[in-house]
Amino acid sequence: MPRQFYKLNDFSGGLNLIRDARDIAPNELTQADNISLSVAGSVKSSQKIRGDDGDFTPVDVYTFPGGGVFAFETDRTGVSSADDTGEFWTAAVDSMTGLLSLEGDVTGDRDDVADMGTIYSTTYSANDLQFLGNNIMRRAGSYDFRKQFQEGDVIRITGCSDASANNRVVRVGNLSNTGQHLSCVVDFTTESSESGTVTLEKLANGVFFAADDTLRVADAAYNTGLKRQQYGYIKNIHFEDGGVAKDTYDNWYANDCDLSPPTDLLIDGSSYPSAGTGFHLNLTHPATDSNIIGQFAAKKYQIAGTYIYQGNQESKLYIPSSNNTFTTASGDYVDVDVNASPAYDERITGARVYIRPDGTNEPWSLLLDISLKDGCRTSMDDEYKQWAVDSDATEAGVDTLVLTSENIETYTILNGFGPDEFSITLSEYGEGYKDAVIANRRVFICNVQMVDENASTFTDATCDYNNDPTITMDSTVELKIGMSVSGTGIPTGAYVASITNATTFELSASTTGGSVTNGTLTFGNIMKRMRDRIMYTPPNKYETFPRSFFVDVVRGDSDEYTTLATFGDRLFAFKRETLYIINIGSPSPANWFLESTERKKGVASKSGVWQSQDGIFWANNFGAFFFDGSGIVNLIKGKIPQKDWFVHGSAIHKSVCHHEITNNLYVIGTNIPTNVTGDSIGAYIYNFDSKGWSKSGLNNGTTLDRVISALLPDRTGGVVFNDIAGESLTATNQRGISESANGDSVAATKWIMKTKDIDFGDPGHIKKVYGIRVTYQSSAAQTTPIAYAIDGIGNFASAGGGNFTGNFADTNDVWDVLYAYPSSPVECQSMQLKITNPTSAGTININDISIEYRTIHKRVT
Repeated sequence: MPRQFYKLNDFSGGLNLIRDARDIAPNELTQADNISLSVAGSVKSSQKIRGDDGDFTPVDVYTFPGGGVFAFETDRTGVSSADDTGEFWTAAVDSMTGLLSLEGDVTGDRDDVADMGTIYSTTYSANDLQFLGNNIMRRAGSYDFRKQFQEGDVIRITGCSDASANNRVVRVGNLSNTGQHLSCVVDFTTESSESGTVTLEKLANGVFFAADDTLRVADAAYNTGLKRQQYGYIKNIHFEDGGVAKDTYDNWYANDCDLSPPTDLLIDGSSYPSAGTGFHLNLTHPATDSNIIGQFAAKKYQIAGTYIYQGNQESKLYIPSSNNTFTTASGDYVDVDVNASPAYDERITGARVYIRPDGTNEPWSLLLDISLKDGCRTSMDDEYKQWAVDSDATEAGVDTLVLTSENIETYTILNGFGPDEFSITLSEYGEGYKDAVIANRRVFICNVQMVDENASTFTDATCDYNNDPTITMDSTVELKIGMSVSGTGIPTGAYVASITNATTFELSASTTGGSVTNGTLTFGNIMKRMRDRIMYTPPNKYETFPRSFFVDVVRGDSDEYTTLATFGDRLFAFKRETLYIINIGSPSPANWFLESTERKKGVASKSGVWQSQDGIFWANNFGAFFFDGSGIVNLIKGKIPQKDWFVHGSAIHKSVCHHEITNNLYVIGTNIPTNVTGDSIGAYIYNFDSKGWSKSGLNNGTTLDRVISALLPDRTGGVVFNDIAGESLTATNQRGISESANGDSVAATKWIMKTKDIDFGDPGHIKKVYGIRVTYQSSAAQTTPIAYAIDGIGNFASAGGGNFTGNFADTNDVWDVLYAYPSSPVECQSMQLKITNPTSAGTININDISIEYRTIHKRVT
């Protein structure tokens, strides 16, 4: 037979590890390390994941692995009296301090705009701890790690002196049944008795949502010393017609995510409340104007009041305990005067006063609707009666507001929930959730931690303190940061600010009244976790979380929600093992329904899911998935078996993103190193154009000890993120997936491409191979870059395998052709090729390969 050429000029099939190397398609590969399939018909060096591209850089703070940063847009720029030309922002929570910072493309840096509080930390004396394998253990005494940590927490370890490499960030894998061992997803340097004073800190995991020019952030790590914060633009006018009492707000403000009610509301002839605390009313009855016909019955009425916040969000009722009733005769009407004292909180837009028959549980009906801008009215259909200034800028009022009969509008009708809700916000220390997403103008949150309405407070009678924040007691083991504290000499609103050691804690304020020994203190705000719960807000009310607004799809399955995503009218509710798809298209929650239950399609954390206008992408130990509105596709099916996929414990969290510029899906194996010397797990990369998989290291072959934040879209199709030194804990960098047209330099020996085991379409006869021709580009000279294996053995060094003679030159981005040949023609049934960069770091592009061979009349035996 004459010589022939077998041509390979399409590598788009990428990896196929399901079939034998002989049986895969000609365009598929058995190994594809640090190569890219984004250009049809060729392979090139992969773009470095830890590159320097991207349309912006995230805020430079120490972020949580797989989280902690967020990108959003506002209509207003980030300055006072802001114009409406808009601004693009990144936000980040410093996981060690709980401080929120922003960076805008117009405004620039806005550091420390809000303070969430204090993360949990605990310190151990010298020789208290030992590090063995992946465990932290207490050497002496008893200590239950389960009281402070749980699976998935990320801990910062400092203070190790004997084995300084153990000073690093680690993720908790699990805790022993006794709580004596804290198992982490890392291999520690063994130290049987650490002589340093070691501190363990539970890092804050900022999770965000933004709407209507306001950003909200919570802690998905459930630190009890942190509370939700918001930072947003407010443009309000109070007492517009009140002369010198007028207040104008036109700026960005940081606030708690609360809806606090008034604290002062009473019926009094002429007094004014303290500034911003509420309202005083003057009620005239029985009727004094014979021209007004009243329809009130002979009853005694009780009053209550609320505040209205931005977005028409109404607080719970404040029910005063004195000066809070009035009595009408049959046929009366009510004449009300309202006295107010500026200034009020900038978020408050108004208030309402309600009445109901005293001593009853009848609904609270509307007495007054108050606009801090326009005035007051007694019906939702009336015009407002304007504010008038009184003696100075701290007093304003509206007189002679007439109500002839009880209104039909009640608190429940106006809000969609009743006044008996235990709480309608998540605004206490320790309250939070694992994730939040906005869909159909509602906020949905999952895996919620909240104050337990059924939990009893507890007391401790061993507390010593003396006019400062330091309090000692027999044991702090039951305390958590953020618990409320009350007792003799304890200021109102005080809470546990930090826990110093096993017998001492710090209060949020200094005690008063002198020395107290063995004082009795009461501790409250006991938290509970609702791991199976999804809560939601009323439409357009992003601070309002009534306890009755929830969905429990399934309970008691020993699993918990980890993140949420939305596409169209579907809410994707991910647990660790299972995905629930809920149809939320109806305006009425009563008509929402469970559309699908997808087993083995859950994720470990939020970092494992990416959503865009094209669909939802996610990955777990069972594959990489894509939903485009019509169905779920497992992209590794038929290509990569599960045994070759990332199969790790549930505490190793993947990171996923879609890079629109290259149309690549990146599945990064872990966002926190699992070894004190760094990690090289790298990433699988799927190209949607070629429909092929390849692999890449985070740094194109170089081992890295870096923690990766959440991955963010950069508005132009790229992806950016922060990475932080895993051991030193201080060095941060702003990174972006490289957008280099020809790929990036790959470390020597790490660029590897292996073809199928080629039988030349005739497995029954022996072939004689004379050489190969490769059309290539190379940025560095490579010595003997091409090897071969024969007859399906897969050995490129012996057993019939070997190297082709021929080197890649530095082509300076120009295409060249290498003819490579064996020392003598190779006789084989089949041949597999391997191309690598054995000599130098650099880039390699391969356009086509031609194998020169001849079939000989010799049958395979």
